[in-house]
Order: sequence, then C-alpha cells, then structure tokens
Amino acid sequence: MDNKTEKLLRGRVLSFKSAPSGPDDTSAYTYEEDGALLIRDGKIVASGIYAEVLTAASPTAQEVDHRPHLLLPGLIDTHIHFPQAQVIASWADQLLDWLNDYTFPAEQSFADKVHGARIAKGFYDALLANGTTTAVAYCSS
Repeated sequence: MDNKTEKLLRGRVLSFKSAPSGPDDTSAYTYEEDGALLIRDGKIVASGIYAEVLTAASPTAQEVDHRPHLLLPGLIDTHIHFPQAQVIASWADQLLDWLNDYTFPAEQSFADKVHGARIAKGFYDALLANGTTTAVAYCSS
C-alpha cells in the first residue's frame, strides 16, 4: 500500500465508549499516552497503543507525530446559528440590543448570494479547523 492511502497518526489518544456516569468513571473512555490511529483510504482501521498499531501499518505508511498533542474524535456542536457566527461575542447590554445592533443586520446581508457563499465557506472551514465534524446549524428567519 502506498503512503498516499495509509497514514499513521501518533499522539495521546482519547476515545469515549459511553457517557461517563461521573468524574471517576474511567470505564467510559480509553486513553493512551503513546497512542496511534491508523487511517487507510480515509477510514480509521486501528486505534490503540502506538507500538501495537504500528505493526498493522504498511512500511510505506506516512507517519505524523502529533505528540504531545491529543487526538480525539470529532466534536459535535448541537446548537449554532450559521448566520450569526460572524457576530458571536459582539457586546450588547441586553439580548434585544444584540439582536437589533448585530444579529439582524448580519442576517440581512445573506440576501446577497455571494456574501452567503463566502460566509458559508468560512463557517465550515472554521468548524473543521476547530475539530467540529458535526453540527446542528440553524438558519435565520
């Protein structure tokens, strides 16, 4: 297998098996200080202790060492308003002030399809750059 179809990511690996029942529930997750993910043709085919996952990799696999960084599953954002993303953290005294001063004007800009396409690209790029692979994104009225 050539190195364009197989990649070995090395780092601290965290993966959840279930929702933790509390802060001491160590059975809810798997953590490897020196772990690895083996990706073949875009799919994770092995995960675990680096030395063990390495044996499943082809000799030509591209290895990327992320240590000491953490490798974890994609994050899920369960509530984000796509047209409001560019005004997040804009200051206002009250919610209605924020809506009137920032949100509604930003949402009106989406009447321009070119603007909408540009913001959509930036929105999705920002999600992926921050590890968010799934989102429930709400639009505007």
